[in-house]
Amino acid sequence: MKQEAATFEKALKSGNAEAAARANVSFYAALTELSVNRALREASEAAQHLVRLGSKELPPGVDSDALLQAHSTLLTALSEGDAGSADEALQRARTILTR
Repeated sequence: MKQEAATFEKALKSGNAEAAARANVSFYAALTELSVNRALREASEAAQHLVRLGSKELPPGVDSDALLQAHSTLLTALSEGDAGSADEALQRARTILTR
């Protein structure tokens, strides 16, 4: 996930919206791959497939700095085993992406 986060940040900084969108999807796909919950994985993989079909760019007006921070917070929470903070970071990212 760290690699996907770095790729996302690099794409944002270079202004490559399509690469940023792909990297954002890859970031969350990596999280899905780590899950041991089969039902969660299947649902997430199905949703990610649909997202990939339309992810040429991040949603218009998305706060990319806030999304970068949500990625960073999620990575820290996961590395520390802090499920509550990880959930909060995911919720924050969802809010950022769906405004």
